[in-house]
Amino acid sequence: MGVPNLAGHATTWTEYTSATGATATATKAAVSGESHYITGFMATASSNDSARDTLTLTVYDDSTAKIVAQFEASFGGAYAPGGNPIIVDLSNPLKITHGKACSASITGAATGTTASVNIWGFTLDD
Repeated sequence: MGVPNLAGHATTWTEYTSATGATATATKAAVSGESHYITGFMATASSNDSARDTLTLTVYDDSTAKIVAQFEASFGGAYAPGGNPIIVDLSNPLKITHGKACSASITGAATGTTASVNIWGFTLDD
């Protein structure tokens, strides 16, 4: 059967954001008449506080949570590597509801904790 030729029908994208002491949400805006597919995401956090924050990563189809995971921020200040990031490449893309936005959000960052999140995928004019 093979892989369909999506040339001219698919556009790839990557969204990124970071926030210190607040929720970090990377969003791919809705596109009328098109569907987003999430092919991967990454989350990491670094804390200035030795009491490591437990953060929650949530991947959304519009406002519906589809994937939820918890992880700890690394300790070592603003210039420390991102600790143990969550990196996920989906072998089967997560299809988002037709015409809706998708996002990945990190919650639970205390003052002094910087959280960063990336989400990537493609959009089809289906």
